[in-house]
Amino acid sequence: YCGKGKKAACQKSIWSAIAAAGAELEADQGSANPAAWRADATGERIKWGPAPLVEMRYTNRPSGIQQVISFKGHR
Repeated sequence: YCGKGKKAACQKSIWSAIAAAGAELEADQGSANPAAWRADATGERIKWGPAPLVEMRYTNRPSGIQQVISFKGHR
């Protein structure tokens, strides 16, 4: 587990991983300013059926069944 139970070692490991990811993004994007970073989301579009006539953007939210399963009561 993180830091073998030592909080300082875990914090150092996590911050090192975040710094490495930031450095990689900075190198890929050519800027140290995250507000200037851009990505093409075209590859994440969902295509329906054999012909790509209809597409939709990917969304990270629960489907209907997940919402029903997590339903806990009336409003």
